[in-house]
Amino acid sequence: MSALSFLYSQIFVRLPVPKHDFTGQTIVITGGNAGLGLEAARYFLNLNASEIVLGVRSLAKGENAIKDLESSTGRSGQIRLFHVDMESYASVQEFAAAISKLPKVDVLMLNAGKLEQKFYMAEEDESTITVNVVSTFLLALLLLPKLRASATEKGPIPRLCIVASDRHVMTNLPEWKTLNTFVTLRKQTKSGPDDRYYASKLLQVLCMRALAADIASTTPQVVVNAFTPGYCLTNLVDGVTGFWGLQLRIMKLIARSAQEGSRTLVHAATLGWEGHGKYLNDCKIDEGALSKFVKSSNGAQAQKKDTYRGRSGIGLECALAFAAAGAAGVVFADLDVSVVQNKAEKSRSIAKNPSYKPLAVAVDVTDKRQVEDMMAQTLMTFNRIDYNVNCAGVAMHKPVHFMDLTIQEWERVSQVNVQGVLYCMQAIGKVMRTQESFKTSGLHGPRAAQRGSIVNLGSIHSFQSAPGTAQYTTSKHAVVGLTKSCALDFAKEGIRVNAVCPSWVNTPMINSNEVLAEVHQVVGNVVPLGRIAEAEEVADVILFLCSPRASYVTGAAWMPVVGSGVDLLGWKIEIEIT
Repeated sequence: MSALSFLYSQIFVRLPVPKHDFTGQTIVITGGNAGLGLEAARYFLNLNASEIVLGVRSLAKGENAIKDLESSTGRSGQIRLFHVDMESYASVQEFAAAISKLPKVDVLMLNAGKLEQKFYMAEEDESTITVNVVSTFLLALLLLPKLRASATEKGPIPRLCIVASDRHVMTNLPEWKTLNTFVTLRKQTKSGPDDRYYASKLLQVLCMRALAADIASTTPQVVVNAFTPGYCLTNLVDGVTGFWGLQLRIMKLIARSAQEGSRTLVHAATLGWEGHGKYLNDCKIDEGALSKFVKSSNGAQAQKKDTYRGRSGIGLECALAFAAAGAAGVVFADLDVSVVQNKAEKSRSIAKNPSYKPLAVAVDVTDKRQVEDMMAQTLMTFNRIDYNVNCAGVAMHKPVHFMDLTIQEWERVSQVNVQGVLYCMQAIGKVMRTQESFKTSGLHGPRAAQRGSIVNLGSIHSFQSAPGTAQYTTSKHAVVGLTKSCALDFAKEGIRVNAVCPSWVNTPMINSNEVLAEVHQVVGNVVPLGRIAEAEEVADVILFLCSPRASYVTGAAWMPVVGSGVDLLGWKIEIEIT
């Protein structure tokens, strides 16, 4: 949207009064106690919505909002109130859990947002990024299953609507070209509130488009859209000082009232599948109002790199590879099931088996009971388990001298990287050793029968070390030791056990760690191929070790790396071609 288009919209466009009938529908609105959220709630009530759910940071202000809404609409008993602080992941999760217990949700209006003068961190990111982007899409993913469950054959398609801004056009997000966009934004402690706000709104648009594309082929359908309400008279800009604050105050001369601006929220909630993945402006679908960057090839690359999906880890790539290779079912297990639910559904689009079924399961691999419960759920769904890939792992926060290593840090790493692998192998071994063996065909006839295959994820640190890495190096040495011992114990039972030990791989664990991310860049510049490995490439090696082509391989630890030998920052990486 150009400056002239913006001014024309603000001065001359009068948004239509909504007339859509929301009878029988439940509307959830975050940031619902004031401004656009409050006025949208008023419209929804007047348009016969059966229930309005307000997510608010201040319950006291929320109670006042309820009194205001009930007084002005003459409708009482139709409004529920829940607390949510978008600066806290725990609060977002609690809110999502509460909303998930409602009978249904027809519209999820993600309206809560902020524009902050001061730079301060909330969770892992600067507060504007946390509230406007990370928590917004965390909530979207957490409630996506509820929206799907609310779909009915004759009712409207559930809708997920994101209040974005036409100000996304004010940046091309140069940070997207860095190794990790969010890490780079965290470091910009001297950035202005305008820069942070623009970046957050562009990221919202990119994330919306990515999410919409990801779920387009899944059923039941959920409509996802984003829109700009224009510049409105709300308390969003209160507290902004300096030259930009002066500009914002002057611009109030052409600002819309909160009531008029809220019509864009209601309009977004009226759209069916024709609005899926679309950007809305002035209460109509208007992809032309998107910035040139969003529609460019660079924008497409940034969308792929920096959206809520992040870069896929090795475990996720393995799961997708199995689906694409014809597996009848794949279990997507993660500490936070919301992270993999959407991925599990997306895997249907690449699955080759017509009977394919994905299963998303929450599991903490350091809890033996949860691991056993995961196996029980898997058996109830699929009746047997043929392949097991143990990829759960954590990295060290930063290199630390051995004498300064705390027992807490030692246990944190070993509990996941070692104890978690032990629990998983024991639980899967209990299943595999009692199930029927199966034979596969080779070029010259059937091969030896086997009951299953296990692959554990090691690391180059399973063989080499570096200064300040005692906790991580020890854990990865242990993975290879467990693999070799387990392979010998299971050899006569038709169960193969191997490990894959990659060097630097493009994964979220690497990119979310500032120290590792910087080393990642250096390593990528010095290896012979000129880059580090992609997770998909490591998944291919794991898939081979699970396949019948590796029927005579057990107790092995493979390093899928290339080159001749690299000395770097204390590492001596012996490299072979595999």
